[in-house]
Amino acid sequence: MTESVGVGIAFGAGVLSFLSPCVLPLVPSYLSFVTGMSLEDLQEGVNRRTTMIHSLLFVAGFTGIFLVLGASASFLGQFLRAYETWIARVGGLLIILLGLHLAGAFRLTPLMRERRVHLNDKPAGYLGTLGVGAVFGAGWTPCIGPVLGAILTFAASQEQFWSGVTLLLDLARRAASALPDYDIEVVEAHHRGKVDAPSGTALALAKAAARGRGLDLEEHAIFGRRGRTGPRGTGDIGIHAVRMGDVVGEHQVWLAGRGDRVLLGHTATSRATFAEGALRAAQWIRGKPPGRYGMQDVLGLNR
Repeated sequence: MTESVGVGIAFGAGVLSFLSPCVLPLVPSYLSFVTGMSLEDLQEGVNRRTTMIHSLLFVAGFTGIFLVLGASASFLGQFLRAYETWIARVGGLLIILLGLHLAGAFRLTPLMRERRVHLNDKPAGYLGTLGVGAVFGAGWTPCIGPVLGAILTFAASQEQFWSGVTLLLDLARRAASALPDYDIEVVEAHHRGKVDAPSGTALALAKAAARGRGLDLEEHAIFGRRGRTGPRGTGDIGIHAVRMGDVVGEHQVWLAGRGDRVLLGHTATSRATFAEGALRAAQWIRGKPPGRYGMQDVLGLNR
């Protein structure tokens, strides 16, 4: 089993989404708009070179939108995990304000305005075609939302399917609880192409350690150190990221006392472990009653 399994599924889902009834019929209209030619002209093959260039730029435009969404999936996932408490508070406040607005308690003027952009002429040149492709991708995301959301969710959380990492999360929590006076540092390493830091798994490990001591990670997390930082604070949990070479994924949790150190770690040597962990979970859940399960249940850590 290799990582190509997940890529193949994502590719197939993308093809089926593009061929769906709410997307495919619109493509000729968009191509006619960006090339300035009617459907009859396109069928007759008039100026094939120009049509091909505009078509490729149109595809590049909406492809770019999905690439941005995919590249941000991992970063967004770790951001939400790191600040979930404040996000919940701010989100709750916004819901209350919008509820009062809809109930008529007061009016938020900006929400009562409407802005539209009407394009009667085709966009200017090749750059305009690229922009129309991007608008197509963004505007029709709701149509393919269920499939796209599933793929991005898998991309954002695939590290959590590691069976070894799930065990490490449990060990980090237990060790932090059993060694309350030991300093905690979390170190993660990934390949040079990873765009976010620290990894979602590193944050999950730090959060597990904090939970083991009854601490709020937001109040005790230290992301790297530089300059005159002063002595280590009570309850600090250091989180550090390393980017180098082709490292698939390495995570370490250090617990250091005055006379000894404990090191918990996990090293992934192949991305196939993501798929294998997901398959193990799928096999385990067969026949289980409806409910909410996690990898801890799969490994029997919640018994």
